Amino acid sequence: MTKQQIPVVVTVSALVLTLVIWWFRGGDSYGDNNANFPDGVIWLCGDDACNHVFAMTMAELGEHHETHYGEPVACPKCGKTPVIRGVKCLHCKTISIEQRGIDHCPSCGQRLSGN
Repeated sequence: MTKQQIPVVVTVSALVLTLVIWWFRGGDSYGDNNANFPDGVIWLCGDDACNHVFAMTMAELGEHHETHYGEPVACPKCGKTPVIRGVKCLHCKTISIEQRGIDHCPSCGQRLSGN
């Protein structure tokens, strides 16, 4: 190997190593989540006495559905079901109930999608 080839070999090796690490990490930067739910899934407890708000990563939600097939997600605080899907406003950070056809925050009026 000549002295001119050494930088090329080092650069190619570093690139290959970077791609291998990226591949084994899942190819994204969301960790246990994904592009649709980068912060996980937000839930609100349906029990008025509890009103607990919590989030689950996509990995946790998938694990729940694998181990508790067909069972709804339960509140980790009181253990009751049902829990209701929530949505967090990107602007005012208010968490509200996710509803079909609602694309503006009920608190501040900004678009929930951030677009």
